[in-house]
Amino acid sequence: MRLRLRTYFLAGLLALIPLVVTVGILSWLFNVLDGFLGPYLYEWLGRPVPGLGLVATLVVVLAIGMIATNFAGRRVLAGVDIALQRIPLVRTIYSTVKQMSMSLLQGGQDFQHVVLVEYPRRGLYQIGFVTGKIEGPLQEELTARVGERVLNVFVPATPNPMSGYLVMLPERDIHFLPMSVQDGLKLVISGGLAIPAQPRQARARRGAAS
Repeated sequence: MRLRLRTYFLAGLLALIPLVVTVGILSWLFNVLDGFLGPYLYEWLGRPVPGLGLVATLVVVLAIGMIATNFAGRRVLAGVDIALQRIPLVRTIYSTVKQMSMSLLQGGQDFQHVVLVEYPRRGLYQIGFVTGKIEGPLQEELTARVGERVLNVFVPATPNPMSGYLVMLPERDIHFLPMSVQDGLKLVISGGLAIPAQPRQARARRGAAS
């Protein structure tokens, strides 16, 4: 009886935990989106209407998307973009967040390769993405110091890949992984739970070796 109760309890946890976590994440997302416009609408209506802020936020996002896809809207947004790019501190934050968000929403297209690097010290490995290489005097200085070309590697944080660290490493310290950028992002965001499938050749070699 004790073994059976334990089996039932573990089966219940396995069935319940993914459901609870999913509901928790959706609830958090709902509260975040509902909180953008919800308080203003509730104050205007005189009473709270749960979900109204979420609907209003989605409508605003869709409306901005519709505006951004027509000729007049593109010109207006281009003007706003130019104005923000001229403000010293805002320019740095805005351009960086814009490029990063565009890359992530489009599947990490600005990331060139998924790599494995030892960071922040030897013996600790992190997933990173090669974003290119620095040109000019800085690259010459780094190359002179390490003896070979240095690449830019972005090491994202879990579960928010929008934050992370830029690490400049020589190619000998960068291990390229046989996986797509999308699989690398899934691995980082899930905290290692969403393990990408092995390539067929790797599975075949492993099966032959065993």
